[in-house]
Amino acid sequence: MVNSNNKIHHVDLHVGKRLKQKRIEKGISQDDLAGSVNLTFQQVQKYEKATNRISASKLYDFAKFLGIDVKYFFEGIDDYVTPEVKINYASDVNKNSFGINIKSKEIENLVEHYKKIQTAEVRKNILTLLKSLSS
Repeated sequence: MVNSNNKIHHVDLHVGKRLKQKRIEKGISQDDLAGSVNLTFQQVQKYEKATNRISASKLYDFAKFLGIDVKYFFEGIDDYVTPEVKINYASDVNKNSFGINIKSKEIENLVEHYKKIQTAEVRKNILTLLKSLSS
């Protein structure tokens, strides 16, 4: 959340980044994640960008829906405590764990088409294929 100095707290940034990483990793849209916890996709965007703080109860709801432990959101947080790293971390908000800019058209196009696949088994096979091609 933005504090009185108009700076986002590094904990909120980290938690938002982890939420976004896990959502993308699982192939879940912001809209689907939002619907699972009775929010709008805009609110999920604000959480992921850390412009709004996530309450403990919402964090718990997200963890349950994503099938993870709540502690996942805080793993690695100590890596971001120095001012220099906080600055670098803030500039990486739009990158996933592989350093790919998720605003790139190529990634958006991939995710858009992936989300249109109706069958879970087909999505799983596509993911397996992508993993094998990228190794």
